[in-house]
Amino acid sequence: MSHNRRPVLSVAPMLDWTDRHYRYFMRQITRHTLLYTEMITTGAILYGDKHR
Repeated sequence: MSHNRRPVLSVAPMLDWTDRHYRYFMRQITRHTLLYTEMITTGAILYGDKHR
């Protein structure tokens, strides 16, 4: 079996859902999926909590 196979499953970024805890949980289910970081709006980046 080739190690260069593309993942069959991809978990797209979803606002307020795909945080690090969700990605950790998905990684426990399978190591063979493509995970993305959480979606963050530009407003949250520009005007959000600076200490967070």
